[in-house]
Amino acid sequence: MRRFPLILLLIALCVILSGCAFRPEVENQAYVLVLGIERGEDGQLELTAKIPKIGKSTDGKAEGGAASPYQTFTAQGSTWSNALENLQWVTPRELNLSHVKLLVVSDALASEVRFSDMIRDISETPHLYTTAHFAVCDGDVSAFVEAQQPVIGTRLSSDIDAAMRHYAAHGYIPESLLAEIYCASGSFYSDPVAARCSMDGDEAAKPASLVVAPDTAFSDAPKEVPQRFGGCAVFSHGALALNLGIRETQLLSLALGNSDALELDRDGVPCALRLEGRPKLKVEIQYGAVTVHLDMRFSCLNSLDRFDAQAASEQLANEYEALIQRCQAAGVEPFGFATVAARRFLTNADWIEFDWPARFAQARADVSISILPGI
Repeated sequence: MRRFPLILLLIALCVILSGCAFRPEVENQAYVLVLGIERGEDGQLELTAKIPKIGKSTDGKAEGGAASPYQTFTAQGSTWSNALENLQWVTPRELNLSHVKLLVVSDALASEVRFSDMIRDISETPHLYTTAHFAVCDGDVSAFVEAQQPVIGTRLSSDIDAAMRHYAAHGYIPESLLAEIYCASGSFYSDPVAARCSMDGDEAAKPASLVVAPDTAFSDAPKEVPQRFGGCAVFSHGALALNLGIRETQLLSLALGNSDALELDRDGVPCALRLEGRPKLKVEIQYGAVTVHLDMRFSCLNSLDRFDAQAASEQLANEYEALIQRCQAAGVEPFGFATVAARRFLTNADWIEFDWPARFAQARADVSISILPGI
């Protein structure tokens, strides 16, 4: 008989401590996977959300007659919170931002001076986790979000993660998460970078140079993939300051140590290079003058003699010097030199007073590239 009250107590505790009974059902929630943000023609902030459907549906016929398992909702508002509230109103289920895999903003919006304030508002939104991938779109953001469909696989969420890792591993885009953009926007070290994307055939999209055919970016890409990822956007003081093409992004990714392979065109013959070790960054400061050093060592997977290897080294060094000069002209420094230079200063106040952005803009660049001849 003593066990009976104990059993009743355990049953009561199970009912009281169980939170599942008070949680909304999965099919009653709208899980946003891709969220696009752009400025409308009337100045309003426009949000476009890609949401998976739960269960079968005969609506939203996709190409080929198959029913699309995803649906797109759009809403506008004068501010981020207002637009988000309107998106909640037009969505017939409880809006859930905890599963956002990709956050896309327009090039024009990212260029606004107060864009850093919007990044802060987005990052501080409850349940919108900052591990989402972040990209800047050339052209129509709404059309880009609408075009998102699984390419290889059955789920858009896993397809986005796999695609972004693939592009970043080859250096076509930088590794960029919302959290990194948010934290680096308030930093006084090197400037953050984000991936660039566009729609295939979008006339508003800027060309992104490839290795062999710089004037025909994405022209040979399969039409089954209408959305393109390539190049990077460099931010300064929380706003977009410079767009880099795919080739420049590959060089930057190597310098940051985020990729380790590169194709170098030698008189029409591709030369496959492999980065050996991590790039070495060094900063010299003498009487206020700054010299930045970049030292990289590659092995060649092709057959190169000593003279060809020397010529290839000079060619790649010239490319890096041109990239550094372009960043200096735009007033940005995404290479990581600031972290190295800041070690010389005892306090943050001394470092800020040194004014690294202005110093880097006038710095001399010394690039040393070594390519070991192939066997």
